[in-house]
Amino acid sequence: MKRSSGDGVLLAVAQGGGILAAGQLFEMVGRLGVALLLSKSLGADQYGLYIMAISVATVFAGVSTLGLDRAMVRYIAILADRHDRPGLWGALQVGFWFSGLCAAIVGLGVFVAADEIASAVFDEPALAQPLRLMAIVLPFLTVSNVLRGVAHGFRKMGATVLAENVIQTFVRVGLLGIIVAWSSLDVMEALMIFGVSDLAASVTIIVLLEKVVPHEKENRVAARRDGAEIVGFALPLWLSSTLRQFRRNIEILLLGALTVASNVAVFAVAARVTLLGRIAYLSLLAAVKPVIAALHDRGDLVALRRLYTAATRWTFTFSVPFFVIIAFLREPILGLFGPEFVAGSTALLVLAGAELVNAGTGICGSLIDMTGHARLKLVNSLVWFIVQVGGAALLIPRWDVLGAAAATFAAIAVVNIATVVQMLVLEHLWPYDRSFWKPLTAGAGAAMAGLALAMLAPAADGTISLALHVLIIGGVYVALLASFGFEPDDYMVLGRLRRKVLRMRAGESAESASSL
Repeated sequence: MKRSSGDGVLLAVAQGGGILAAGQLFEMVGRLGVALLLSKSLGADQYGLYIMAISVATVFAGVSTLGLDRAMVRYIAILADRHDRPGLWGALQVGFWFSGLCAAIVGLGVFVAADEIASAVFDEPALAQPLRLMAIVLPFLTVSNVLRGVAHGFRKMGATVLAENVIQTFVRVGLLGIIVAWSSLDVMEALMIFGVSDLAASVTIIVLLEKVVPHEKENRVAARRDGAEIVGFALPLWLSSTLRQFRRNIEILLLGALTVASNVAVFAVAARVTLLGRIAYLSLLAAVKPVIAALHDRGDLVALRRLYTAATRWTFTFSVPFFVIIAFLREPILGLFGPEFVAGSTALLVLAGAELVNAGTGICGSLIDMTGHARLKLVNSLVWFIVQVGGAALLIPRWDVLGAAAATFAAIAVVNIATVVQMLVLEHLWPYDRSFWKPLTAGAGAAMAGLALAMLAPAADGTISLALHVLIIGGVYVALLASFGFEPDDYMVLGRLRRKVLRMRAGESAESASSL
């Protein structure tokens, strides 16, 4: 049977998204392990200082990147699709030269101003020394951002999975475990381990990209540096990215400035838990961006529409059961981190709702980026920033952690719904069809199962009881979804996966037979 170009696009995105999802799952489990280890070893106050230092460094690393991480995704994907090797080498030079210089300047500024930031902004003088350490790490974080964009532009999702999800997690968890086993852990040691693990990930990506990066001598001479075009595209994305970095960390920064460090720790743990629900969403976003850029460059709007609908249905389908689980089990989940973290249970529910809205609006933000609407992306980010900062400043003094979560929900809902409408107007793309009734109905059934469990056999303290409740709710959802039947695109992807598994088993059987 002849396969259409749209089939190839969906299979490529599903394969890339699947690789990234596996890596994201491994990393999220590692992050939760790190959060458990640090929250118990450092305590809520010291863990709050750790989170604030990393948040400040992450924000300024986003500033230093100059939007070139996203620009690399788009231009590397387009230039690689055109087999334009001189353009590729020139784009890489532009990306790393500009961001590297900016990172060095910003890192120096943070190092010099560490005392003022710690005392005047956060009223935490003890934060100054951690900030100086993270100022040294900041340029490496910037390089990591650009390297990730380059890898995704080349569609080398496996490189980022191995580097950032596997190697980085192993290094971080391993070093933390060694120190905790042999002695007590302090904030500076935890931050140094954070920096070392990020450096290990960057080195891994560089090694893995060696075969695809055009670095031969003749290409260096012939490199075409379209700096004005790339930077011109990147600058609106830079402003958008800066606002995005602020909005990702604004609750942490405002909680640290307006309340106490322990509230920062509670919110950070709640946010870590919600990351598990974002695995499918984040993985598909990363996999879909270079594909969108290439399809739009070719003018293949039929495949683009099909991709938009399928990807949105996939992200929503994977996110629904996570929201239901959080709705009924949020207190025992947070209790794993310590009794003081249970106070964030309502905030966790609100954050899980925000992630459901994110997944339900699909890849609309990536479509804005990769179809060239950089200025509109900036406007959306500005609106997001205003809603989130304004909401956080208004609600945090009243509701603390819950106020920060409510501000996040409001910003996501306003901007993502607006972005869906923008893509309908600008590109005539709409993600929804009748197939969405299936995950909605299955989610309602899973919620009924969760309600019955809460009434008849509430989850007790401990991982075994919690795991059983998660398995029951998730099992009801999957069973209902399977009973409704999948869509043709879903069957195509599942069939491809099944054939791969069978080929792998056949290969293993042949290898075993040959060894007898």
